Amino acid sequence: MASDEVSLLRLHVLRATYLLLVVGLGATIVPIVVSHELTARGVIPSLLGAVWLLALAGLRYPLQMLPLLMFELGWKAAATNLTDVAAMGARPTALVVAIAAPPTTPVAVLEGIADGLREGLAELAPGAGVVGGDLSASTVLTIAVTAFGDLEGRAPVLRSGARVGDVLAHAGARGDAARGLALLFAEGTDATGEPDPDRAADVRARHPELVAAQLAPHPPVAAGVAASLAGATSMLDVSDGLARDARRIAEASGVGLDFDGEALGTDLRVAFAGAEDHGLLATFPADVDVPAPFEVVGRVVPAPGEVLIDGRGIDAEGWDPYSDWDGRSG
Repeated sequence: MASDEVSLLRLHVLRATYLLLVVGLGATIVPIVVSHELTARGVIPSLLGAVWLLALAGLRYPLQMLPLLMFELGWKAAATNLTDVAAMGARPTALVVAIAAPPTTPVAVLEGIADGLREGLAELAPGAGVVGGDLSASTVLTIAVTAFGDLEGRAPVLRSGARVGDVLAHAGARGDAARGLALLFAEGTDATGEPDPDRAADVRARHPELVAAQLAPHPPVAAGVAASLAGATSMLDVSDGLARDARRIAEASGVGLDFDGEALGTDLRVAFAGAEDHGLLATFPADVDVPAPFEVVGRVVPAPGEVLIDGRGIDAEGWDPYSDWDGRSG
């Protein structure tokens, strides 16, 4: 897939709160549009990546498909919040989940979300569980997730601790979620550009790993504790794109992050601009053994706030949830 196709996508995610508009009897669900910018082809509105397959103007998804789709929504709700805890070097211990749903919501919707949350926790954070929350009625289906973790006596790993001379390392996928979403937009839509369930199912069958990277990711949650134990000086979960999140570390730490182009693979644009992989980007002292699954991808240099590739500065692409937000309007 050409990198310019993926560069047209901006993978818009509300990491803690998913808002869906329930239509009719709840047999079909369409996400509320988050109007930050247009995505592929300039005509598809910004959608929550976790529920791309629900974005159907024609309302064509049958009720029997909801458990799978809602399972993925529950899984992603768990995964995206667990990585926020892992990025500070903590071990995730629990989630609190609040759900507000219309009275007509099919039980299969709620069961699917619950199954996804449970299985996501079992896979990504064994021993953690949903320990509480709330269930209420609403005109829209809303899921709000809060994650808790235990530092086990260690100091939190912040984004502000990187030092010149540190090595830069990354754990997790780089660009797979963007590739999966690009495939869904390019091959899972009909002639008018609307998502089509049959074509989307075909994309799933042909590219299961890339589609799963977008809809039900497997971030390296346990790597957060490993990084902390190894002496990581800074860390951040990469949810908004490698370039943008790298710049956040660079700005907070007052340093520059210089990536090794060869270490990032052949498609640098996707690796840097693709969001929603939910990997971990960390810096370590040069004299420590970087723990698996981290891979060294660069170094920390004296260029405050800058992100570079092989010494050349780059723009911070990726998803910025506040790029055109007017704080006065709420």
